[in-house]
Formats: sequence, structure tokens, C-alpha cells
Amino acid sequence: MFLKTSDKETGETKQATAQKAVIYPNEGKMVLSEHPVVKCSVQGTFRGEKITFFQNSGQVLVENSNAGGRAQVQLGEEE
Repeated sequence: MFLKTSDKETGETKQATAQKAVIYPNEGKMVLSEHPVVKCSVQGTFRGEKITFFQNSGQVLVENSNAGGRAQVQLGEEE
């Protein structure tokens, strides 16, 4: 699965890849799982077991259920 969005106000672009995406329209959220990666032109790159986007607040939650696992956020541009 591949998604790409652009914010018309800020000019930020986001590209997401994952094996699975579930959209919850009544809750205003989308959950990416199975190796999700999100690359943002402004905020950097996010990786984790599960990445949840909340439409109303603009919040992004990066999670790992494995106690030994770590979510990864790389701020700034990738080289």
C-alpha cells in the first residue's frame, strides 16, 4: 500500500508505505501496520510496528507492542 498527501496550507508532503491500512471513518483515524514507514517533508521519517493518524487533532502515534522493540523517528531530511 502506498499513500501520498500534500497539505495545501503548509506545502508539507507525506508518503506512507505499509502492508496493511485500516481506516476508521467514524473515529477519524487511519492505522498503518505491517512494516509501516511514513516520510514527511517537514517532520522527518517515522517507523514502528503501528502508526496511527488522527484526522481531527493532526496527531500521529507511533507504537511497538514488543517490549524490546523501539519506534524510530528521524527528524530532518534523509541523506
